Amino acid sequence: MNQRIEINKKIISFKKINKKLLTINAILVVGFFASQILVTSVLGTKTQEIDEIRQTKDDLRLKNEILTAQIDKAKTITASQELVERLKLSTKDVTFLNDKTPDDLAYDQSTAQ
Repeated sequence: MNQRIEINKKIISFKKINKKLLTINAILVVGFFASQILVTSVLGTKTQEIDEIRQTKDDLRLKNEILTAQIDKAKTITASQELVERLKLSTKDVTFLNDKTPDDLAYDQSTAQ
């Protein structure tokens, strides 16, 4: 059954139109799958690079926190040294008393006898 339509003295065959549509659809499907394979292969390698960059970023953040803590510690030492120099403080020896129980402090039983 070859169906034909005559439009403005042109004969259009549905068989030819169906072949063209089938060819266009096949090209589109192949193109779609090819683009999906390309995207998957490119993103597959990029995922590993992204993970490496994230790991490097985490390592750098940790190093930054350590360095910040060291800087803060150095600032504290420097600030306390400047305070010592400004107030002319000096180091003194401290003598600690013998430990006694709270009862001994309230009433010194050793010297009472």
